[in-house]
Amino acid sequence: GGRDQLVSGRNCILVPNGDYVTLAYHLAKYLGDILESRTADWEFMLTAARETAEAFTAEAETQTLLEFWRGIR
Repeated sequence: GGRDQLVSGRNCILVPNGDYVTLAYHLAKYLGDILESRTADWEFMLTAARETAEAFTAEAETQTLLEFWRGIR
């Protein structure tokens, strides 16, 4: 599911697992823009990230798991 929901640059920042240097470069740009009050370029991604995350409620997760386990029987 993650590959279907998360799109780097659209609603998140994805880097390879364990690649902390690349993550640091992405976060440095973002944090620098925040400190300089230049968040307009990030608003689209932040909005899309919030919209993506809204679907992942505890209730939705419970329902998904129940449906999965019912299908096993």
